[in-house]
Amino acid sequence: MPIYHAYGLNIQSDFSLPKLVLGEGKINIHITKGKIKTPKLEATPIQRQGINCYFGGNHSVAYLHWPGVGTFLAEEGKKLIVEPEKEELDPKFLNLYILSEALGLMLFQQGYILLHGSGVKVKGRAVIFAGAAGVGKSTLAAAFSRLGYPILGDDLVAMKLTENGQVMVYPGFPQVKVWSPTVEGLKLNSETLSPLFDGSSKQFLHPQKFLPQPLPLEYCFILSRGNKLKLIQMNRQEALISLMRFFPCPGQILNEDSLEPYYQQCLQLTQLIPILKLELPNDFTMLNKFVNRLIRSMGKKR
Repeated sequence: MPIYHAYGLNIQSDFSLPKLVLGEGKINIHITKGKIKTPKLEATPIQRQGINCYFGGNHSVAYLHWPGVGTFLAEEGKKLIVEPEKEELDPKFLNLYILSEALGLMLFQQGYILLHGSGVKVKGRAVIFAGAAGVGKSTLAAAFSRLGYPILGDDLVAMKLTENGQVMVYPGFPQVKVWSPTVEGLKLNSETLSPLFDGSSKQFLHPQKFLPQPLPLEYCFILSRGNKLKLIQMNRQEALISLMRFFPCPGQILNEDSLEPYYQQCLQLTQLIPILKLELPNDFTMLNKFVNRLIRSMGKKR
């Protein structure tokens, strides 16, 4: 059984996870197939492929259920049990759910700070883009990737604070999901693309470079749509609200035991890293202008 590596962790899985790079050494997470008896579940605002997510449990033992897809049980950040709803479910389709919120629960249980966002490596440092669905996070990552800058993550960004006051970003896996307007607008090479699953109109972009080592975070941009390109320095209160708002897992997991420690981690992050609001028009000329400006500001080293 192969060992995979993502977010600084070695993962052994009953399910094939071809999007992950291979790892070696001590196993940190076991993903197994099994039966799951769920407690009472609550609806969440999270949707994937138009399917609503339901949550139950607590910080240590957390359940996700996607009707028509399956149920997932995250235990103590060490074991993820998956019960597919149908045996004939497309493995590529199921992987989208294993490697998104379900794995996110495991990372949260392991103490990571999480953001609904994408990340890239520029000049040996990490830059991340967080925001709501459809605001352009993956498109920005694809724009950097097209120029040869490695992608660190898509949809889910995982970070940890170090004792010496750094914020380290842990790369996930080498892909980013893009719609056809992004493919056309960025003129992406079709040979680097493949469908998410059979019948999907969204595609994976497979970059040539992927570096699994954690990187210090340089900037965090909170994306929104605007009529023109605008960059605004957020104050700490605004930045903290954004970090909490774009938590990528069900908010119910931030309960009495886990909310305060996580809040304090996010507060510390706002004191260490510039967090800026980026207003970006739905215009590829402006997007490329921002990408080139950021690259110049950080130098040419990749």
